[in-house]
Amino acid sequence: MAAINGCTARLVSFGHGVRCLAVCSALIWAFVPSSAPLLASPPETFPGEAAVTLDYAIGETLLALNAPPIAMGGVAGYRRWRRDADVMRGVVELGHRHLPNFERLQALAPTRVLISPPAHANLEGMLGRIAEVERYSLFGTSDSLSERLIALTQWLGELIGAEAGAQRYLNRYDARVRELRDYIGRLDEPLIVLRLMDERHARVFGRGSLEDMVLNDLGIDNAWDGETSRWGIATLSAESLFEVEARALFLESPYSDVGTQSRLLGQGLWQHWPAVTRHDPLIVPVSHWHWGGLPSAMRFAESLVDGLSAGDVRSAEPQAGGCQDCEFHR
Repeated sequence: MAAINGCTARLVSFGHGVRCLAVCSALIWAFVPSSAPLLASPPETFPGEAAVTLDYAIGETLLALNAPPIAMGGVAGYRRWRRDADVMRGVVELGHRHLPNFERLQALAPTRVLISPPAHANLEGMLGRIAEVERYSLFGTSDSLSERLIALTQWLGELIGAEAGAQRYLNRYDARVRELRDYIGRLDEPLIVLRLMDERHARVFGRGSLEDMVLNDLGIDNAWDGETSRWGIATLSAESLFEVEARALFLESPYSDVGTQSRLLGQGLWQHWPAVTRHDPLIVPVSHWHWGGLPSAMRFAESLVDGLSAGDVRSAEPQAGGCQDCEFHR
């Protein structure tokens, strides 16, 4: 976001270029959903609790409950995914998420280490010599991801003695999702959410992914209903996607050069893909962790709705529920 003569400019990518939308801030408050962080309110503190985590979903959910971990593995990486250098301020960096600094961890004398197997399961023995290890698995279970993320929030609330705060957060999350769903209305076409890897391959987000969960919550059909990994993704060739009839939403990774998706769309088979030739493709910069908690889900939901609104891909029917009607943002 940048200020231009008292207005706010938002950059949204379309096709092979970038469109700059300059809208007065008053109009943004009236028509564009806000991306302000959703937090449990009012702030609470939990004396005696000194939890650390190696998992981003756990860490960001604790932050949303106003009880951030005292330390986390991969703080720098999380900030990059969030595109926010100030997030997790005051949280001690433990180094790589899969190879943390054990000396630093031991010096912190945490009461609990929170992990999400199968990730970090190989470290459990060493972690257990430092503090009690608590586990919560998000992927590869029979429950839906939505159910698991809700349960994760409740579990963390119980763990830190903030059950009421966790429920407040869940209520506000649900209200915000309903507001966003009403704002965009019913789309005429399904969406396919993907990231181009090279001139012939793409990573597609399908059943079991956080992105698919958000599409379902917003009432948007996911055009990819094929097989996925336990993490909810599939790596596919361009040829296998040519039969998919959908509007394409491309995710620009914070670890890629700016414009990577636009560049790849002009190369190889992608430039002939009907989903690209029929519409200006929507390109949204990723500012969430693909395997995160409800905070990441909300960031993706808001950036998705923001991109759809800028690309005029909402329902043609008049919609209520702009940001001026949002109880959280009044």
